[in-house]
Amino acid sequence: MRSLVIAPLLALALVVATAGPAAAVDTEITSGPAQDARILPGDVTFTFSTGEGGTTGYECQLNDAGAWVACNSGTITYPDLAPGAYVFRVKGTVLGQTDPTPAERSFIVRNVPCEQASAAWTAARNDFFKHKTKKGYKKEALQRARDAGKVKKVERLKKKIKALNKLIRKARKAMEAAEAKQDQVC
Repeated sequence: MRSLVIAPLLALALVVATAGPAAAVDTEITSGPAQDARILPGDVTFTFSTGEGGTTGYECQLNDAGAWVACNSGTITYPDLAPGAYVFRVKGTVLGQTDPTPAERSFIVRNVPCEQASAAWTAARNDFFKHKTKKGYKKEALQRARDAGKVKKVERLKKKIKALNKLIRKARKAMEAAEAKQDQVC
């Protein structure tokens, strides 16, 4: 009679032990850089959860080539990431079942010095072409003034062209400096 009572209890225990969670584990990232965010250099922290009790652990990965590492506290910090594109992935395990589709978040750590050098080069290039264009108009006006015999206007235009040549040289030097900075930091 004892075996009649024990057999159903053993069967019930076996079913409960192997049933696992009712639905597949679904890990979600609860904080960190937003999807496709462009962030400043520094530490990057993510927090994550399965939203279920009984979570026995998490594994995290940074970029496809990186190994999966234990990150069981529900948070992970990557200190001082180098500029570039990253993909963070995390998968949780609940009652022995691991999330088959890890949560993931893509983000970019900006290269601020490179962006600044690029912006400086663009500004210098814009100044260069602005002054070159003005110089072209002044040279046309100078030719018309010469043809018309307007001596005072010719002298005034020569001074303006000389000043524009200074600004053009200054812009060219600024472009060269910004290009050297780009070569250094990009």
